[in-house]
Amino acid sequence: TGDLVPLSRTETAEATVRLAVPPEATPVETNYGDLARLVAYQVSPNPPVPGQPLRLILHWQATNRIEFDLHQSVKLLDTAGNPVSELDQVPPVPTSQWWPGDVISDTLLVPIKADIPRPTALGLDIGLTLLDTQRALPAFNRQGEEIPRIVTRLSIPAAVDPDLQNARILDYIFDDSLALVAMEPAEMDPEAPGEALVLRLFWRALAPVPDDYTVFLHVVDASGQVVAQGDGPPVNGQYPISAWSAGELIADDRRISLPAELPPGEYQLLVGLYRPVDGQRLPVTSETDGRNAAPLSSVVIP
Repeated sequence: TGDLVPLSRTETAEATVRLAVPPEATPVETNYGDLARLVAYQVSPNPPVPGQPLRLILHWQATNRIEFDLHQSVKLLDTAGNPVSELDQVPPVPTSQWWPGDVISDTLLVPIKADIPRPTALGLDIGLTLLDTQRALPAFNRQGEEIPRIVTRLSIPAAVDPDLQNARILDYIFDDSLALVAMEPAEMDPEAPGEALVLRLFWRALAPVPDDYTVFLHVVDASGQVVAQGDGPPVNGQYPISAWSAGELIADDRRISLPAELPPGEYQLLVGLYRPVDGQRLPVTSETDGRNAAPLSSVVIP
């Protein structure tokens, strides 16, 4: 309902003036200066498919009369904030023709490279830019606070499930939402102090997880003292836990450097998860030492 007449159409974009936002659109309220707001968006396919363009529909609304034409900027950003795809153009309906109250629905095709690393999470960054200075208008929320321009995050899972054929199956559940299902290699067997432990963990999301947790690996001696550790987000930070779908199997490569002066003996390798903002660990089933850390393997230093 609310469709009027398409105003322009090209091979890659089209625009329509509407009386209302379609009910299937995802509502959002990001104000750009005091000129316009993004009231909703639609993306398809979701999840995106590498090598195929992302169809993005932006539903804009002018909040004041705009006397000049703005560029609209669309970027897909990796978790480090680097753009992996960019689209910058004057809307098919120029902003000087936007009337306060009208909803301008603009369809764009955003390219996604076929060789993008997977799995990954991409932030959808939407902006309006002044043509003469190339300055981006600041984005504000309803309360007038300046906010990032990322309106949503899009997850691109791995092309195929990881292979568990050579892995050792595990059965650890963290907070009823994350399962550690396997590790590879099955045992850690460094030849000398100073070497690195290199392993792969396999996680499965049992339910959506709203927070991003850090994985820790601790090598502890017989007294429980940590002698080596490796902390970091899973998948080297490119695929945060909050981007995982329920049921998804995630391969997570880890590395721990052992001290060169580490005395010979038997050590234990422990794994766990904690919230980086406060260090709070996720509880784990089958724990034996009260650490909220799961034992993975013995590590024998000759």
